[in-house]
Order: sequence, then C-alpha cells, then structure tokens
Amino acid sequence: MRVRRRAITALAMAPLLLVLLAPGASGDFGYTTTGVDPDDTSGKPDIRSTTRTVFRNEHGWFRLSVRAYDRLGPVWGEMFAYLDARGGPRWDHRIALVNLEGPPYCSLFTRHGGGWADQAYQKRYTVKCRFRLRLLRRTKRIRWFVKSEPNEDHVIDRAPDTGWNG
Repeated sequence: MRVRRRAITALAMAPLLLVLLAPGASGDFGYTTTGVDPDDTSGKPDIRSTTRTVFRNEHGWFRLSVRAYDRLGPVWGEMFAYLDARGGPRWDHRIALVNLEGPPYCSLFTRHGGGWADQAYQKRYTVKCRFRLRLLRRTKRIRWFVKSEPNEDHVIDRAPDTGWNG
C-alpha cells in the first residue's frame, strides 16, 4: 500500500518537476537589487528606495521602481535615473520619470541621442517604468542612481547620496 501511494505521488509530481527543471524556466527571472536612501530632504519627492529588476525571458524587460517617503500625489514633477549598462565611469542612458499633467510617463534617452517613451505606473508611494532590455545594449550588470528635481529650497535628492546602486 505504501509503495502504491509513493508511486502515485511521484507520478502526480512529475509534471511539476518538468516545468521547474525545463530549460529556460529558471532563467525567466534575471535579478533584482534594491538601494535605499535616508529621509534627508523636505518636499516631494524624497526618494526612499530604488529597485532595478531584470527579466531574462524571451522578451527581456528592465524595470525601475522608485519609492518615496511621502505619498506621490497627482502631480509630483520629475525624477531622473542614470544607468550604466556598458561599463566605464559615466552613465549610458537616462530615464525621465515625469508626472506634471495627465498620466505619469517615462522616457529613456541614450547619451548619444535617441530615445523611447512609455506610460509609467504610479501607486501611492511608488512609480515604475519598464522597457525592453535590448534597448540598453548592455555588456554587464546594470548599475544606477536616481535624482529628483530641485524642491522649493533648491535641494536635489540623490539616491544613493554618492556613487551607484547595483
């Protein structure tokens, strides 16, 4: 009786194991990294954390999430993310996260011109932007930092305060 139960259990688990062990199944999700920033500026947005997520599926997506200390309202201005995807001391791409009028959007710009725009996703404290990984023409893991626009005291919040995340 025990042998029969074990055999039935093994047969029932076989499809699950095939899905989990299939080539490419574990590679769909690439990596995610979160960088945090102290509550160090007044006004909006004061950046709390930024998260870079890379999905290595057949389409390949890059997503950047920015979380603020205070709730993002219907209008919060602009934030800029700088990405290094190819190595070297300088950034290769800049992302503008914008919510001035209408729905939030994000734009990707290369250092040498050219760009791409799409809708950003905003909910309470977080705004997210995503685009195809191939647009970055990356040669290494992507590192990044984010800057807010100047507040009423002309202070710019930078996350991290120095250097790069990732």
